[in-house]
Amino acid sequence: MLYSLRDSMRLSVLYCTSEIEGSWTEKILYKSLFAKAVDTSVRMQISLLENPATVIDYFDTLEKLFTAKKYNEEQIKQYKDKLVQVLTDAKTDEDLEQRVESEIILCGEHDIQILQLEDPNYPMKARQIESPAPTLFCKGILPNFKDLEQSVAVIGMHKPDADMAPQMAQYVALVLKDKGWWNISGLSAGCDTHAHIASLEHGGKTGAVVPYGLATSVHPLENTLLADAIVDRGGFLLSETIPSMEANHISIVLRNRIQSAITTALFVLETDLISNTLITVDHSLKNKKTIFVFDPAGSPLEKTTTVSGNELLLSLKSNEGANSAFSYDTYRDSHIIGVTDGEVFQNWLDYMNGDSDSMLC
Repeated sequence: MLYSLRDSMRLSVLYCTSEIEGSWTEKILYKSLFAKAVDTSVRMQISLLENPATVIDYFDTLEKLFTAKKYNEEQIKQYKDKLVQVLTDAKTDEDLEQRVESEIILCGEHDIQILQLEDPNYPMKARQIESPAPTLFCKGILPNFKDLEQSVAVIGMHKPDADMAPQMAQYVALVLKDKGWWNISGLSAGCDTHAHIASLEHGGKTGAVVPYGLATSVHPLENTLLADAIVDRGGFLLSETIPSMEANHISIVLRNRIQSAITTALFVLETDLISNTLITVDHSLKNKKTIFVFDPAGSPLEKTTTVSGNELLLSLKSNEGANSAFSYDTYRDSHIIGVTDGEVFQNWLDYMNGDSDSMLC
C-alpha cells in the first residue's frame, strides 16, 4: 500500500478537520477536492503527504477536475492552494500526530475497523466514485462485494406523514427480507428510522451509512439504541468521519454519495423539495442507479407538501409504463420507477436475483 495505517489516519484527520471560509456548498467542494486528491495520489502512487503540489497539479494536466464547470478557475486555485498549504504544514504539526494517535486508540477501544482506500475490504463501488472517502470506518460486519450488490437504500425526509411512511417502510422491509436483500439507510430521523426498525422487526438485514464518528454520539441522539441494535443483529455502521468527530451539516451531506455508491438502488418513501433525500437521488441518477419512488397519486398524501419531492421525481420518468409491469426495457431506459401497488418492486428484485420467470418481456 502507498499509505501506512498511520498515514491514512493523518489524511483522514486533515480531511475531516480542515475547512475553508465560505458557504456550505463551497466547503463541500473543498472537501470533495481533498478526497479527490487522496484518490489521485493512490492512482499515481505518489504520497500526498510528501509531494502535495505534484498531486494537486495533476488536476491541471491529465485529469479533468470534476467540479470545474461549476466554479471559476480562481476559486479552484484558491482551494488547491489551501489544500497544498494544509498538507505541507502537516509535516511538522505535533498536534496532528497526537490526534492521529488518539483516533487509532479509539478505533481499538470501540471495535472500529479501519478501511484504507487500498484495502481489499474497502467497498469497490465506493472506491469508484469521483471523490471516494480517504478512509472508511466500520462498526459491525460489513457485507462483502457480492452481498452489497443486493442492497437498496430506503430513504426519505425527516418528518414524513405519521401513518403512510411507517406503512411503506414495513412493506419495503418485508419485501427486501423475503428476497434476501439488504436495506442500507442512513439512520436519520423519519423515513430512515422507520425503514431500519421495520427491517429489524421482520428479521431482515440492515446497515447504515452515518455522518458521525463511530466513537462519539449517535446522530440523531434518539437513535442510539437503534444503532446498537443494528450492529448487535449482524448489521453495520459505516462512516468516513474520524471516530471522535460529531456529525455536522457538511458530513451529513457528504455521506449521501457513499450511501448511493454502495447500494444498487434507492427506494424513496416520502420527500419534500428541500430534503437531503434529493441529494442522494442526484448522486444515484448520475451513477445510473435504479430509483423507486412511492407514487402518492390517489393516496391521502397526493398534492401535499410532504410528497412534493416524490411528484417532482416522478415527473422526470422517461417511461410512463413503468407501473404496469416490469420489463427489461423499463429497467434499461428508466432509472426512476413509480411504485403504487408494489408489484413492480418485487418483480425487479426477482429479476436482479435471476428469477427470469417473473419478467414480463
